[in-house]
Amino acid sequence: ILLYLAEGTRFLPADKYERALAYQWLFFEQYSHEPYIAVRKALLTFPERAKDATPERLAVTLERGNKA
Repeated sequence: ILLYLAEGTRFLPADKYERALAYQWLFFEQYSHEPYIAVRKALLTFPERAKDATPERLAVTLERGNKA
């Protein structure tokens, strides 16, 4: 969605190399940060759902969320 909205604006470089760097950052962020931040936020927002996770998985998820 961000790439679509940024197309043709100053937020997405026209230069191919700079555009590739922007894509690289967005893909890194989505793979490395977003899953943990989103899960951490969901668990804080909906604590009743935390009971659905195993204690081991929950501990790893919370640790990664705190690191992100």
